[in-house]
Amino acid sequence: MSLSRYAAAELASFLTAIDAALHQAATLVVIGGSALALGYGGTAATNDIDTYESDLEAIEAAAERARAETGLNIPIANSTIAQLPDGYEERLKQVPLPTKKLTIFVLDAYDLAASKLLRGNQHDRQQLTQLHELVSLDRAVLVSRFRELMTGFVGDPTEPWWSLRHFVQETWGELLAAEIDELIPRGVHRGHPTTQGEARRTRKRSR
Repeated sequence: MSLSRYAAAELASFLTAIDAALHQAATLVVIGGSALALGYGGTAATNDIDTYESDLEAIEAAAERARAETGLNIPIANSTIAQLPDGYEERLKQVPLPTKKLTIFVLDAYDLAASKLLRGNQHDRQQLTQLHELVSLDRAVLVSRFRELMTGFVGDPTEPWWSLRHFVQETWGELLAAEIDELIPRGVHRGHPTTQGEARRTRKRSR
């Protein structure tokens, strides 16, 4: 993976160069931090372009030529771990770049936000906060979209639910965050997973 980081303008220049080198139409669905930068004006730089179920073979040669011509060695790869809400395809937002053959879509703001809640690390939380600052996310729509995503979620649901509660608390206050507690399914821990792990280790040491 590239160690360099690229801002929205560089991502746009690179994608425009890919378009110029293409011989046939192609489509990219961009997710993650690149979607935030390209679709919503996010200022955080990223070290790659994450895509979802895109035909990257169709742009492989054009991407290599674009790297050579622009000097921007930006990797493009389909995410193998991303999970998105059902119906995300119908809500995709087209990026308004002056391209002729390459069509670029980013996730709808709420699909992007829900996907950021799944991992819950500091980097994702920062990007989620910036997305909210840019588009003023509606709390009810966000919670609804998150719940849709969690119906088919593969993995431990503890971290995503804690991430949602923490974000609601930080953004809209504890009173509204407490409502999330009523939505958390039975069997899902209510505390932060890191705190739970520390508590278990403390109990073991005290025995």
